[in-house]
Amino acid sequence: MPPIDIPESDQTIEVFAIDNGTTLDVPAGTFIKPVYKGSERFHYPAFVYLLKHSSGNVLFDLGIRKDWTNLPPHKVEGAQKNGWNITTGENIADILAEHGVAIKAVVWSHPHLDHVGDMSTFSKDTTLVTGRSFKTDFMPGYPHNPSSGFWDSDVNGRPVHSIDFEDGLKIGNFDAHDYFGDGSLYLLDTPGHMKSHMCGLARVLSEPSRFVFMGGDIAHHAGQLRPSKYRPLSTIRPQLRVVDLESANGAIQQIAEDESRTPFYRPSPGVHHDVEALETSLDAVRRFDADDRVMILLAHDESLRQRLDFFPNSLSKCFDKATHDEIRWGFLEDFQKKA
Repeated sequence: MPPIDIPESDQTIEVFAIDNGTTLDVPAGTFIKPVYKGSERFHYPAFVYLLKHSSGNVLFDLGIRKDWTNLPPHKVEGAQKNGWNITTGENIADILAEHGVAIKAVVWSHPHLDHVGDMSTFSKDTTLVTGRSFKTDFMPGYPHNPSSGFWDSDVNGRPVHSIDFEDGLKIGNFDAHDYFGDGSLYLLDTPGHMKSHMCGLARVLSEPSRFVFMGGDIAHHAGQLRPSKYRPLSTIRPQLRVVDLESANGAIQQIAEDESRTPFYRPSPGVHHDVEALETSLDAVRRFDADDRVMILLAHDESLRQRLDFFPNSLSKCFDKATHDEIRWGFLEDFQKKA
């Protein structure tokens, strides 16, 4: 298929992936289906992205706060009741302070507990950037809004910029907003997982252009994106077929060979706001995945821990073909027979 139509620009932004050591040990069926034998639980990271621009530094997501049990009580109780085991790392603000990095704005891909972090660790002049209708759908915070997943203090007294996506710009099938106005960073309206969910598209290289697609929770496992009709298994290993793959403790041979172009996972009902809309968004993201210029990074893709250059290194060196293929297909280790 033809590449995604992304506006031309020679302006770039430096992108850094931050892994603070967080691990979310969660039941896989909370987010995806089917649940394969041996893969009943996922051990998710919660990656954060630092975007360095000449007009100021921006964070895309904040992960989960270090003192996560100080989230609104109903969110803590819900996570514990649903079998979540959470190990947190340092607050992102502390990691950045150690390196002398100041932050002008924080983008929440969506206001779930493992993305909102701890806004109290940033000054009140740090802008919070949110998705479509965030103010009407999610503000105020807890306790004024008893169902909120964030505190009043996260939003009160600071600028909150809710992107309305009324610019008329579309990239792929998504409404888009040119955040800096120079083509270096686009925010994409990506409905389905939660109201106001956004992804980010950052131009990290020019001539030729290369992009990092920050997926937030558009998917909780790369197996929701791949394989696909745009990225069949044969594109990475012609001899590999789905029938050759096994989950950690049991075969998945029930998946027919002719489905080597079908993603291994689909979103499960329950936690997602609108599964049908999410399926539509996922198919649109698969089109980005087919574009060799675009590297898709999901917030909770455990396979990236062994494959990305993390902060303080930037991601600009990850675009050689061998590295990009390893990043794209590294998740297959989840299905390979364990020795």
